[in-house]
Amino acid sequence: MALQGFDKAYYLGAKLAELQATQPEWVGKDADFLETVLSNVYGLTAEEHYAQYGWQEGLAPNQYFSAAEYKLAKAQQLFDSGSYLTLNSALAAFEQAWDGQDPYQHYLQWGAGEAINPSNAFDATQYFADKLAALQADPATAAEWADKTATEVQDAFLAAGLTAIEHFMLYGEDEGLTITPVPADEQVDAGEMTPMVGETFTLTAGVDTVAGTAGNDTINAFIDTTGTSDRSTFTAQDTIDGGAGTDTLNIFTDNVGSVNKVFPAFATVKNVEIVNVYNDNTAAAFGDAAKFQGVQQLWQIGAATDVTNLGASTAAGFRDVAALSQTVTTATGNTAATIALDDSTGTLTTSGATTVSVVGEKAAAAFTLNVNGTGTATALTVDTAVATTIAKNTDAAVTLNAGDSTGAITIAETTSLQNITTGTGNDTIAAAGATVKSISTGAGNDTVTINTNALSATSTIDLGAGNDRLVLNFAPTAGVTLSGGEGTDTLAVAKATYTTVSGFSPANLAKITGFEVLEFTDALAGGDSFDIGKVAGITSFVAGAGVTTGSSATITGVTPGSSVTLAGNASNNGTLVVAVKDAATGENDVLNLKLNKDYTEDNDGTSTITPVSTHVTASNVETLNVESTGKASATFAGAAGNKADGVNNTLSLTNDDLVTLNVTGNQAFSFTSNAAMTELATIDASSVALQATTEGVAVTIDASAHVSTSTALTIIGSATGKNVITGGATDDVIIGGAASDTIISSEGADTITLGGGNDIYKLGAATDSVVNARDVITDFNANTVGQGTNGAATTAGAAAVAARNGDVIDLTEFNPTLVNVAVLTNASDATTFLANSAGAAAGVAVNVALDSSTGTLYIDGLDDGVADSVLMLTGVTTIDAAAFLV
Repeated sequence: MALQGFDKAYYLGAKLAELQATQPEWVGKDADFLETVLSNVYGLTAEEHYAQYGWQEGLAPNQYFSAAEYKLAKAQQLFDSGSYLTLNSALAAFEQAWDGQDPYQHYLQWGAGEAINPSNAFDATQYFADKLAALQADPATAAEWADKTATEVQDAFLAAGLTAIEHFMLYGEDEGLTITPVPADEQVDAGEMTPMVGETFTLTAGVDTVAGTAGNDTINAFIDTTGTSDRSTFTAQDTIDGGAGTDTLNIFTDNVGSVNKVFPAFATVKNVEIVNVYNDNTAAAFGDAAKFQGVQQLWQIGAATDVTNLGASTAAGFRDVAALSQTVTTATGNTAATIALDDSTGTLTTSGATTVSVVGEKAAAAFTLNVNGTGTATALTVDTAVATTIAKNTDAAVTLNAGDSTGAITIAETTSLQNITTGTGNDTIAAAGATVKSISTGAGNDTVTINTNALSATSTIDLGAGNDRLVLNFAPTAGVTLSGGEGTDTLAVAKATYTTVSGFSPANLAKITGFEVLEFTDALAGGDSFDIGKVAGITSFVAGAGVTTGSSATITGVTPGSSVTLAGNASNNGTLVVAVKDAATGENDVLNLKLNKDYTEDNDGTSTITPVSTHVTASNVETLNVESTGKASATFAGAAGNKADGVNNTLSLTNDDLVTLNVTGNQAFSFTSNAAMTELATIDASSVALQATTEGVAVTIDASAHVSTSTALTIIGSATGKNVITGGATDDVIIGGAASDTIISSEGADTITLGGGNDIYKLGAATDSVVNARDVITDFNANTVGQGTNGAATTAGAAAVAARNGDVIDLTEFNPTLVNVAVLTNASDATTFLANSAGAAAGVAVNVALDSSTGTLYIDGLDDGVADSVLMLTGVTTIDAAAFLV
C-alpha cells in the first residue's frame, strides 16, 4: 500500500544530497542515477528505502514533515494535558511508546486527527481555515459550507482518508492554496530538546565520589549482594554531583532490613534533577527533599513516607503506591506544593501550602487531597490534572480556586468555604446554602448540590459550559443569581421549591438563566399541575421520582422537540399528562420521551428483567421519540458467567394524533397500540439494542387493535435483539432483525421480512392470511431439523428451538398433533393434495402443500380438504414437516 504523502522526487533529492555531502563518489550524480542504484543493486523503490532505512537516517518523506519537530509538537500536547511534569519527560514518554517506529506513521494514524502540526513549516489549522474560505467563496460550494467551521473541514479530510499534507499535494496547490508556517510563538524548538546522553555511575559499598558530565547521567544505588549479607551502596560520605544535564539517581531499598533505607550521614547529593526511591513493600526514609539539593522530582515507588521541606521547584512524586496516607510539608517560607501521581491512589495531606498542583495519572480508585494551608490563609489554590476529592483542614480559608484544574474535582459540604471556583473537569460540589457567596464551575459536566439551608439573595452560582446540574434542597431567597451557562443544564428542585421560585417577581426570575431542564426530585401526585415555562429557557422536564400510583399529574410549557423523562422508583407509575406548548392537530409536533426507572443490578449469573409500566398522555404529538433505558443500582461489572439485569418498559400511551413512534435505548420495550390511533403509520424500534448479556425479548409490539380503516402500518423491530411483533388489520409491512423473532399474523395482506436468526411466523387465526389477502414472507429460510432420528423430518414437525437451523411456521392455532407436507409444481396439484389428504391421517392433522412454481403455501388446518390459510414464501421451492410447529 502506497505511503500517503510520499514525495519521491523530494526524497531522492534529499537522499542524494546526504550522499554527496559524505561520499565524494556521488558528486555529479543525479536523482535518476540514485533511483536506478536503489532498484538494481538493492531491489528497492524510493518509498521502500524510506520505509526500511530512510526515516531512521533522519530523512523525511516530503518537504512538509519534520520528525524532530513533530515529536516535540506531540510532546507539547502531552505536556499541556497536565500528565507530565516537563516537556522532556513528555517527549521521552512518546519516544518510548513509539520506539522503533517511524514518527510519520504516527502522524498519519493519530497526529493528523489530533491537529498536531507536521512541522513548523506547515500550520495545519491555518490550512483548514484557508480551505474553508475557498469553499465558502466558491459559488458551487458556498451554500453547503456557509455555516461550517475549519474543524468540519478537518473532519471531512479525515473521513476521506486525507491529511492536510496529502490534500495540498494532490489538490490544494492546484487550487491556489498555500502553506503557512506555524506562528513564531507557537513553533517548537527541536534543537533545544536534543537529549545529551550522559554516563551511568554505579555506587559501591565504599565511599563514592560522582562528578557528573554535561549530559543526562544516571547514578544507581543498587543493593550490594556480593558479601555474606546485603550492604548499602548509598553510604556515609558519598558525594554525588550530577553536574549539568537532567540527571537521575536511582536508590533501591530492601524489604525488611536497613539496606539503603536512610539518607546516610555526611553524604551530599546535588544537581541531580530526578530521584527515584524504589521501595520493596516498606518505605525508606528519603522524604526530606532538602537533602537532595536541586532536585526537581522526588519519586517514591512502591511505598512512601511523608515528604518534608518541599521546595517550590520540587515535585513530590508517588508511583505504584496503592494506599497513600502521607503528608507533604513545604519548606519554611514556601507556600506552593507540586504533587505528581503515577498509578497511585489514596489520601495525601499538604501542610503549609496554599497553592497545590497535582499532575500525572492516578489509579482507578479515588484520590483525596487534604489541604491544610498555613492555618491563617483565607485563600487556597489547587491545580489538579487528575480526578481529586479536595478537603480543607483550616477554618480560615473561605476561598478555593481550582479554576486551572483539568481533572474532575469533588468537594464535600463544608461550613466555611464561601467562594469555590473549579476548572474543566466534571466536578461535584456540595455546599451549605447560607455560607455560599459564589460558586463557578467552569467547563465540564458539573453537579452542584445546595444542602442544609437556603442560598441568600446575594449568592451567585455559575455552572459554566457543559451539561450541568444544580440541586437545590432548600428554596433560595429571592434575588439569588443562578446561571446554567452553556450546554443543556438541569435545575433539580422539589415541587414546593419550584412553586416558590416560579413565584419570584419578574426582576428576580430574570436572574435565573441558562437552564433548559426542570427536574422535580419528589413524586408528582394526583391533581398536580405545573407550568415549567415560568423560568425562562426551561423547555424540558424530568419527573425524578415519577408519578404516584393510581394518580394523574399534568406538565405544561413543554416546547415541541423537547424532552420529558420519567425516572425514580418503578412503583410510582401513575399517569403523566404532557401538554406540548402550541402543539396542534395536523402539525408535525415532536416530543422526546425517556423511560429511566430504577432497577437492581445484582451482578450475578441470572438476568433479572423487572417489568415497568409507564402511562403517558401526549395529545397533539405526531412524532414520539422514546428512549427505553433504566438506572441500575450498580454498574454491571461483566464478570465471567454473570448476566446483566434490566427492565422491560411497557408504554401505555394516550395520543390519537400519533403518526410516528421511534424507539431507541438499551432496555426492553413493549407497546400496544389502540383503535383510536388511526393515523399511526410507523413504529421503528430498530435502534433498540439491549446491553451485553441481557436476556429476553428486546421489543414487543402489538398493533392488533389497528383497525382496517387506519393508515397502513410499518413496524420495524430491533435490528439486534429478539422481537415479538403483531400487526394490525391494514396491509402492514413488518421487519424483524438479526435475532430469533416471532411475527404473529393479523388481518390484512402483510409483507414480512423476518431477518436473520431462526424465526417464527405464528398464524394467529386461519383467516389472517387467505387467498385474496395473503401474507408475503420475503426471506423465509426453512428449518430442516425435525424430531426424527438424527434430526430427520417427521409428521411431528420442527425440532426444539435450540436444534433448529432455520425459520418455522407455527400452526398451533389449529391444535393439531401432526403435519403432512407435500411439494407440488402448481396450484392445482397443491389443492388436490389437500382434498385427497382430508381425514386420511390418524390424529388431528394439518395438511400443507407448497406450489414450488410460485412459493405459495396452502394450509388446511381443519383437515377438511380445503385451504383455510394461504401464504406466499418468496423464493421458496421446497419445504418439509420440519418447517412447522404443531
